[in-house]
Amino acid sequence: MKQRPIAIIDCFVQSKSVESKLESCLDRLKNIGMKTMLVTNTPVSKETTGKLDHLLFDRENRLFDDNMNAKHISLIKNIQGMRVVEVVKGVQRHGLSVLRNLTMALRTAKAYGYTHFHRLEVDDLMGEASMRFLTEVPKLIESHEKSGLFFINDNEHESNISFHYMYCEIDLFLKHVHTVETQEDYQEYLLNEMCTDSFMNVEEFVRHNINKVIDRLVTIPGERMGMFFTDTIWNTETSQSNLESKYLNCTTRVYRTLHRGQETEYNILLTYNYGSSEKKRHVQLIRNSEVVGNVEHHVMDYGWWQTTHIDKSIDCIRVFEDEKEIYTENTVENYSAQHIELL
Repeated sequence: MKQRPIAIIDCFVQSKSVESKLESCLDRLKNIGMKTMLVTNTPVSKETTGKLDHLLFDRENRLFDDNMNAKHISLIKNIQGMRVVEVVKGVQRHGLSVLRNLTMALRTAKAYGYTHFHRLEVDDLMGEASMRFLTEVPKLIESHEKSGLFFINDNEHESNISFHYMYCEIDLFLKHVHTVETQEDYQEYLLNEMCTDSFMNVEEFVRHNINKVIDRLVTIPGERMGMFFTDTIWNTETSQSNLESKYLNCTTRVYRTLHRGQETEYNILLTYNYGSSEKKRHVQLIRNSEVVGNVEHHVMDYGWWQTTHIDKSIDCIRVFEDEKEIYTENTVENYSAQHIELL
């Protein structure tokens, strides 16, 4: 089959920073002669649209809800002399949208006569060497008489594929990766095919699906990805997709605090804004079911943060936004893993 590939980008344009990286990504792809399709749940500017060959917009942004069983994961940030480890429920909420968007994009691309697709992330900043590798992938899989290329992590701890980059024949992907339209579709697959009622992220889901056609794919261990993308800077944006909905894209939480490996005599109350809108938080500090203090935090938009030292005896916080209580959180719910290291 003569390959006619297209680069598919799924991007939630949540900030000016993301939009700028999207436009830069499209410029780099255009420079190597790549056809592009953006699938998005957010409107984009006329300038961005002008850089595309195809635009697929779906205003409905379906998300997994917070009720699914899931392991906890850590979000790690380095901000002005602090290494912040935040523990959240590991439901990859945007995973439902990612799978639906990819299926819709592939069906549309096929209708336009494309046969294969590259999938990449806009917050992975690829240099010239990495872009050159993209142009070589079709010939690489053709030389191996295969239908696609995936970077795979298979070991005793995990089994998944990388969503940073993949290349595959459109027909093969649509035929063998289970179509997911709703959360119920996803849960049914997990239960019936993966024998679990616990949430598995989309990287694990797709890995399980392609196993039946693994012999038709070039597979490369994930730890070798840097050998092919030698000048790529990965994950330059922090996703809000793992946050429970109660946080409203901005977390205000209590952290154990360490300095040179030793626990300090205080905890830190940190508000971190993962969203694009201004947040004003009023926080009641509670000890033994009584309010013993109040704190005001104000963060403008994505990446803004504010901290307050609080007494270690505080066992609960009640968080308000726009004079409305949005959640109450006991400090013991944060687990010992949630902490701030003062650098």
